[in-house]
Amino acid sequence: MQEYLLKNVYRLSFGTGEKSQISDKQTCKNPKRLQREIRKQTRERGTGTRAQQAIQAQREERKLQKRIIRKEDKLAEEKERFLQKQQKKREKHRGH
Repeated sequence: MQEYLLKNVYRLSFGTGEKSQISDKQTCKNPKRLQREIRKQTRERGTGTRAQQAIQAQREERKLQKRIIRKEDKLAEEKERFLQKQQKKREKHRGH
């Protein structure tokens, strides 16, 4: 009995007798679909070393900060222009 087990241990399956969670459809995927999914995952993860990814994250953070500062400056400039126009209107109508 022990010899049989030692010779055929790779053929035996040790489990609870229940079916596994993975169905046949999940194991046999279309190769093109599988390739697309892998490409999508690598695009999301990004390439390069951790240092390069850290530098890229810093760039993105600076980009967001610059965008916020530009927006604030633009709003302040528009407000200033509006106030200048209002002042000019008041000066035009003052002489009557």
